Amino acid sequence: MIYSVSFPIEQWNRFKKNVFKSIAYKPINDLIKVFITPHADTRNHLSFNGVFTATSKEGNSFLLTNKKFFLETEIYWFGIDHVLWEQASQKVWVELSKRSKVVIDVGANSGIYSLLSKANNPSCEVVAFEPQKNIYEVLCANNRVNKFNIKCYMLALSDEGGEQNFYNYGRDPFNSGNTTAGSLNKEWRTDRQKFTTVNVCRLDSIIKKLNLGKIDLIKIDVETYEFQVLLGYGQLLFEQRPVILLEIQSSEIGNNVIGLLDGHDYRAFNIDESKGLRPMIDLNFSYSDKNYLLCPFEKLDLIQSFVV
Repeated sequence: MIYSVSFPIEQWNRFKKNVFKSIAYKPINDLIKVFITPHADTRNHLSFNGVFTATSKEGNSFLLTNKKFFLETEIYWFGIDHVLWEQASQKVWVELSKRSKVVIDVGANSGIYSLLSKANNPSCEVVAFEPQKNIYEVLCANNRVNKFNIKCYMLALSDEGGEQNFYNYGRDPFNSGNTTAGSLNKEWRTDRQKFTTVNVCRLDSIIKKLNLGKIDLIKIDVETYEFQVLLGYGQLLFEQRPVILLEIQSSEIGNNVIGLLDGHDYRAFNIDESKGLRPMIDLNFSYSDKNYLLCPFEKLDLIQSFVV
């Protein structure tokens, strides 16, 4: 006689999750990685706490601390050059970092762009800002394990100083996980939204306070508050004229940013992550790739090879 066993799908999924959880340790992942790259759902379950080497085909690899974060887990499996995340932005950033003396990373998160700068140009000064405490701690951990001297500050940047509410979403956004979407903007990602209080500073104030001198390159990824960060740069923005890589989520934000730079001889490019820099002939901010590069006219030769 043949017996059939019915195993409800919810129980089966719970069983799989518990099995994966029991083996989600880096040494076991290292063994699995020799033979296969698991499916996306399985990779998520195999996420681990630990430190690994983010490999780069250019040879400028560095260590990354993983706290079961999605992006770090993907980098573990594929290498930083092959993750389908901001590939062209990374390439442009690395090349510009090699030619920069002072680099600012606003909304640094766990510090991947800061680490790319330092790994590819050890002599440059890198300053990273991340306001969310649990993410800031990972940023600092990445700095320590690489023995870099990145200056890390638990600050949000805007057009005014003081304290403000900082919003994020999810089950427990300020203690575990990493949505990469925290913002000073209460209207941004309102589903399951929670908030905490963070310290906020203007960029021009912190530059003077830290005696940073002239900024060559700046990345701003602050989930719809990019324009406010630039406003907080004040007159120094036009005196220092850095190359700016920033995220623009809407036409309103894009038009505000371009309007701020109007008359200061900057050129705007959308970053097509699969191809390179697209010159902004018209002010179209509806591209699916949301990163943009703003480059002073006198520095266009630094990025010419990336223009498509």
